[in-house]
Parts: sequence; structure tokens; C-alpha cells
Amino acid sequence: MNKYETASILNKGMTVHGESVKDVLAAIDLNEAYDYMMDLASRKQPLNQSIIRDLNRLSIAKTHPDWANENRDRLHPVQYAADLHLKFVSIRPFRDSNGRTARLLMNLALTEGNQRFS
Repeated sequence: MNKYETASILNKGMTVHGESVKDVLAAIDLNEAYDYMMDLASRKQPLNQSIIRDLNRLSIAKTHPDWANENRDRLHPVQYAADLHLKFVSIRPFRDSNGRTARLLMNLALTEGNQRFS
């Protein structure tokens, strides 16, 4: 997707023929994160963990949680937990504790899956 197609999605709300919905949602997420970043810059906000988490949350708000919610009941619990772990650890959203957080998410998914099959 080029910058003109992205602008069309963001400014007119129109999807570009042939683009996936996921790509469109990712462009919208990134635009919202960028607007937030520009607002922070204009106010000369000091960088802190909360700002970094907010930027990450905004940049994947419509795409990453969608995968998790769409696949939670579709995949076998072990496959879902493994995929969730891999997706989280590959984006490394935090400066520290990504592995620990990913393992907690994986254990959450496994525990919920176990409860569904009990």
C-alpha cells in the first residue's frame, strides 16, 4: 500500500481495491498512534513507560486483539496458546519483561482452554 492509498483510507474511509481489511485496520491504528505521538511532541511530554505502552496499544489496537479474539475458540487451545505467545514476543512491545508477559498470556490461554474442555 502506498502513501496515496493510505491517505484515501484515512481521509475518505474508503478501502483500496485488493487491500485486506487487516492492512486497512493496521493503517488506521498507525494513524491514531501517529496522531497521539504528534500531540505528545507538541506538548513536549517527557518519555515514560506509560507513553510507550499507549503508543504500542494504539498501533495494534484493531489488528492484534482481533486475531486473539477470532482464533480463541477456533484453534486447539495448545495451538492458540503457542501462536499467541509467538505473536506477542515477536512484536516485543515493552522494553523489559516481554518473555514473562508472553508466558503469562500463554498460560492464561491454556488455563482458559482447559476450563472449556473440563
